[in-house]
Amino acid sequence: MTAYCLWDVREIHDHDAMNDYVARVTETVTAFGGAYVVIGGPWQIVEGDWHPAYPVLIEFPSLERAHEWYSSELYAPLRDLRHAASTSDAVFFDGTAAATDPQLVRSSDAPLADVCFDLYRDVHKGIRHGLFHAIERAGHLDPFDDVALGEQRNRIERLLHLLDVHAAHEDDYLGPLIERHLPVLAAQLQREHAELDACTGEVRRQLTALGCLTGADRRFGQHRLYLGLSEFTAAYLQHQTTEEVEVLPALNRAAPLDELLEANAALVAAISPGDMDGYMRLIVPACNPHDLAELYGAMRAGAPDEAFAGLLDIARDGLDQHAYDRLADDLARA
Repeated sequence: MTAYCLWDVREIHDHDAMNDYVARVTETVTAFGGAYVVIGGPWQIVEGDWHPAYPVLIEFPSLERAHEWYSSELYAPLRDLRHAASTSDAVFFDGTAAATDPQLVRSSDAPLADVCFDLYRDVHKGIRHGLFHAIERAGHLDPFDDVALGEQRNRIERLLHLLDVHAAHEDDYLGPLIERHLPVLAAQLQREHAELDACTGEVRRQLTALGCLTGADRRFGQHRLYLGLSEFTAAYLQHQTTEEVEVLPALNRAAPLDELLEANAALVAAISPGDMDGYMRLIVPACNPHDLAELYGAMRAGAPDEAFAGLLDIARDGLDQHAYDRLADDLARA
């Protein structure tokens, strides 16, 4: 009969040791037929007052196999490492065989009410806008128009640069916060960032190769770039879902609000003026009026008058007249 092993990782004492554990434990679980079913959130309390800190659920073919794994020489050093690095509660129990495979976390399951402060909303909307437009332009661009190809290459390079900077800032300013409160998800985000770096490198390789092609080869190269951008976008969207649906609610539950605000302020302060201009030109046309009013209201409170005037110019360039007038009215009433 299927068995389940449930942990609640209540406290991390040694984050480096715990990251080492996370990186090595999966192969021991799979060696005994086990599989991770739940790693962290999101979770919602519907009865009682139990507030799990970081639940982890592993499925084994049987209770015997679960105990074999737990007592094995293969797992023993990692078990000792985890005991030294963290404090957990654990329980093993028999269950019934699952009727279906575990499902991916979906946006419909996201506990958005748990999110007091959204670290991702505006910039993620802007990034999606940039990626979708890059795919659309690559799809209808004439591959034999050298001027248009050059413009396409420059636009994609600027977008990839902003994505590189975004990932680096997340690693530098949000990474320590996530590692402290959600070590397993932090390791997952690091793996996803590495995978996206590889995808970014492939798109850049296709961009470089396209300029060297002629005739029918250039047409094929343009289509390969279109497919490559689509593949990269699919991977990036899944990564954003991880951050928005899993990490964000769990982090809002685990971290004090002042820590979230401090990390976000440090990240924003690290963005260069040129990169901020690039981000805002993606974000402005991607956001609804309420998002824009909140965003510009916060920037007005923290930016010098001259800098804020430049940000308003970006809104004027990126919005139609009706949308810009709505933003101006909202800011006047705030």
